[in-house]
Amino acid sequence: MPLAEAFVRAMNLSLERFAPPLPSGSLPVRNALISELAFCLYADSLSGAIDLDTQDRDQDDYVQQLAENVRGYISRLERGLAFHAMGASEIEEAFALAVRLAEGIARLEPGCIVEPRPKFLGCGIVDDCEGDLLIGTTLYEVKNVDRQFRLTDIRQLLSYCALNSMTNGYVIKTVGLINARAGLSYRLDLNSLALAAAGVPAPMLMTDIASFITADRPSR
Repeated sequence: MPLAEAFVRAMNLSLERFAPPLPSGSLPVRNALISELAFCLYADSLSGAIDLDTQDRDQDDYVQQLAENVRGYISRLERGLAFHAMGASEIEEAFALAVRLAEGIARLEPGCIVEPRPKFLGCGIVDDCEGDLLIGTTLYEVKNVDRQFRLTDIRQLLSYCALNSMTNGYVIKTVGLINARAGLSYRLDLNSLALAAAGVPAPMLMTDIASFITADRPSR
C-alpha cells in the first residue's frame, strides 16, 4: 500500500468526534486491561448479560469474573506478564468506556443490529481470528487508546476483509475505527479506502493480500 502513510495522516485530520476525551485515572500499563474489559462489557450488554445503565450488586459477581477472564487474556497476550486483579476504580472506568462506546455506536449506526466478535477463518500464515464489531455491512475495529489511529489499525481491518473475501462470508462494504476514550471515529467504504491507500480497487487489494498470506515461504 504505497499511499497508506499519507492516507493515515489525512484520516487523522478528518475524524468524527462523538464525545469529549476521557482521561485515564490509571497507570498506562493498565489501560489494555481497562479497554478490553470495556469492550467485553459492551459486547455482553448486547445480549442482556450486563446492564450498562446500572452497576448494582446483582451483577457484581459476573463483572468480577469477567474482569478476571480479561486479566488472564491480557497476560497471555503480554507474554505472561503478571497483572494484579482490577480494582473498583478501574472497573468503573471500564464501565464508563463501555457506555461511551455504546453511545458512539448508536450515533454512528442508529437502529442497526450489532454483531460482536465476527469470526474469520484463517488461511496461510493467519490463524482463525475475530474482529470487533460488524454492524450491518460495516466492520469496526475498537481502539480505546491514548494515541492517533495508525496504519497497523487499517492493516488489521484489511486483513479481516481479505480473509472474509476468501470465504464469501459476511457482506462488508465499509470499514471503521472507533476510539471510545478519545471520543473519535472514522468510517470509509472499502473501495475508497483501497483506492486511497493502495491505488487499486478493493477486489484487487483483497486478492493481493490473500496472495501474500497464502504464499509459500522458505522454512527457517
